[in-house]
Amino acid sequence: MGYNMELSRTMWRAMFSGVMTDSDLLEMVKTVRALGNGGPVASPNGLVDLSGLTEIILTFDTLSSIGREAQGISLQDKIKIAIIANSPAQFGYARMFQTLLNHDQIDLHVFLEDERGALDWLSK
Repeated sequence: MGYNMELSRTMWRAMFSGVMTDSDLLEMVKTVRALGNGGPVASPNGLVDLSGLTEIILTFDTLSSIGREAQGISLQDKIKIAIIANSPAQFGYARMFQTLLNHDQIDLHVFLEDERGALDWLSK
């Protein structure tokens, strides 16, 4: 079904609902990249909320490709990305993505059913 994106002065928030597909994830990544190029902050922290998903249909190739592409990105500042997972399957996909995303300037953490913890971690 897709996602909704909210943007504040200090962070972005992507909220997925329904079924997540490769094209949904790739579109969100494209949107987040654009934020770092002329958005309200140079390299904003972000929150990906998977709790509204009913199904995930992603391929390893897409997750791996995003991870490889991220390695070539130079950021103005170190950023944090929190992912909120609401089920073991969501948590597993998020942890796989965390492993594939190998970037010195991106600190990614996965939270299981803990929005408050994710927001607290992002604010530190």
